[in-house]
Amino acid sequence: MSDTQETKSEFAPASAKELSRFLRENATDNKTPIFPVGGRTALQFLGHRRQAGILLSTQNLTGVIDYPARDMTITVGSGLRMTDLKQILAEQNQELPLDISHSQRATIGGAIACNVSGPRRFAQGTFRDYLIGMSAVDAEGRNFHAGGRVVKNVAGYDLCKLMIGSRGTLGVLTEVTLKVKPKQPSLEAVWINCDSFQTVDRVAERLLTSATRPVAMEAFTPEACKFIVADARISFPTKNPVLLIIYEGTQQELLWQIGTLRSEIAELGIRSVEEVGEDSSSVLLGTLTEFPDGGDVPATFQSNMCPSQVASFLEFCTQRDISAIARMGNGIVIGHLSDDLGPDSQTTQLSELTTKASEQGGNLILLNADESIANDVNWWGHPEDSWRLMKTIKQSLDPLGLLNSGATPFE
Repeated sequence: MSDTQETKSEFAPASAKELSRFLRENATDNKTPIFPVGGRTALQFLGHRRQAGILLSTQNLTGVIDYPARDMTITVGSGLRMTDLKQILAEQNQELPLDISHSQRATIGGAIACNVSGPRRFAQGTFRDYLIGMSAVDAEGRNFHAGGRVVKNVAGYDLCKLMIGSRGTLGVLTEVTLKVKPKQPSLEAVWINCDSFQTVDRVAERLLTSATRPVAMEAFTPEACKFIVADARISFPTKNPVLLIIYEGTQQELLWQIGTLRSEIAELGIRSVEEVGEDSSSVLLGTLTEFPDGGDVPATFQSNMCPSQVASFLEFCTQRDISAIARMGNGIVIGHLSDDLGPDSQTTQLSELTTKASEQGGNLILLNADESIANDVNWWGHPEDSWRLMKTIKQSLDPLGLLNSGATPFE
């Protein structure tokens, strides 16, 4: 039986106190590996390395603990679903402006643990900009806290940052406090059809000094374009490189920003500039948010690099018929391999992509891979200098290695 097929028992504590007691007893007696889960939207990540153990579900750690809306903060249980959080905030015309895929299943704690972000990361940031307080339990059942419930309280802020993206390897989040923002009234996307990725790069560079304030700048390879227009049910050119710009604000603000955008990029060799429309723009944002999931594809990768190198990397992907999107202002590329390739070709292509990313000063990790290639590919890319420090932190907070074994590159 393969690792991905192993059956794991499951425990869903009713409270943080019960969670603490369970972890303390496990560390003392059985020392069984523990795998924290929220909405189970990221179980495919390194799933082939997971050993037998206990799935520790936060599904019962829900509810609103404190919501002083006038202070623009909210404290909730880590198991609260993202859609429920969105609805609660919307009642006060507020939002957490981070785009989280599978929001009906994803939990706030899981999204923080995986450091999930989406297209609006360019302007709205990541969880590092919103998480101001948290409570968690370590592998030995000890409770620890950081930050607080007010924005000015920065005590322990670095520990908050440490939990973001830790993938449940350092502790199990039980409660989080977040900053929130006023909800913007409208959203509009602009589809910019370019003649080359060099043009995409020039437009994106111009927008970094624009008088306008885009919340997202997304570039697509032609293969990604085909998927996006089909999924969002819109009709726009897909044969050439595309840059999508998204704005938020009042209707008057949107009119001014789009008009200013047109004048700023008029001399940059653009093929066409087309407004998507408010309803379609919202659907399009949802499509881009869900893109990393990939569905039934042999492998999904994410590469981080300097924004100035992204256009060249996208061109590299286009030459290999890879469906990829890029967060131009953040230097992030997410792509899917084609299922037209066999396992050997898929492995070779991933190796080429990893090397290309490294040559451009970045790195590449896998978010998902079929069982046919999972054991033959490099999930973490080339070693990074930070791994030594990360290993030290892991050993300090989880000396027995009980939490989410296999979810770090240095085990």
